[in-house]
Amino acid sequence: MPREIFWAALRRYETFGPFKVLEKERRYLVGMFAHDLKSPVVSISGLLNRLRQGKVGELTQDQARYIETIYQEIQNLEKLIATFLDYARLDLHIINPMPSAIQVEQECQEVINRLQPQAGAKEIAIEAEYPQEVIVIQADPILLQRALGNLLENAIKYSPPKRKVVLTVQIIENGVEFSVKDQGPGIAPQDQPHLFELLYRGKSAGAETGLGLGLAIVKRIIDAHGGRVWVESEEGRGATFSFILPHKAVQ
Repeated sequence: MPREIFWAALRRYETFGPFKVLEKERRYLVGMFAHDLKSPVVSISGLLNRLRQGKVGELTQDQARYIETIYQEIQNLEKLIATFLDYARLDLHIINPMPSAIQVEQECQEVINRLQPQAGAKEIAIEAEYPQEVIVIQADPILLQRALGNLLENAIKYSPPKRKVVLTVQIIENGVEFSVKDQGPGIAPQDQPHLFELLYRGKSAGAETGLGLGLAIVKRIIDAHGGRVWVESEEGRGATFSFILPHKAVQ
């Protein structure tokens, strides 16, 4: 082997070798989190639910109130762990899109129906606008619903009561564009370029809880489909989150 080829191969090993090791360690950590964190939380949630239902005896009013509070906090923790694991799996390509032919309006309506109770609690109307023609694209229905659900859930969370959230779907040259418009506080210009970064929370988040995983997951899902996602907003005038999916997802 010529000396130049040998040294070039060695440099490639030195450059990429550690990254492969790091990726292996990250995959191991994700697996560990899935077992060592999620499993006991699910078990605790199940046991608390039995207490709530009176399976081990009748509770006093104070006991029932404390158990309910603990149960709700455990539910929030379980959701947070699941969201973090989903992000990690997407980031490591452990989860990849499994495209199939899907009817866009049907998938959107399923997400809207699922979020109606959450919107109804704040008296927020979810409106949807679709083209007249039936839209069929190649995409992963579970991941599409996850991305769209995250955006609609955020819009409901940050909109004041008795307002509306509007989902608009339109056909464009490169694919299908989805937009979710809210009537919330808007997003500061300095925050907008960072919204889809992991764990980023801008000042407009206010008192709302969360770790900023939802939008990072949306970006990973749309990127994995070969699309793009962006936001348009003015402070005090709400925000519109949009993404484009190509007619056929990248595999």
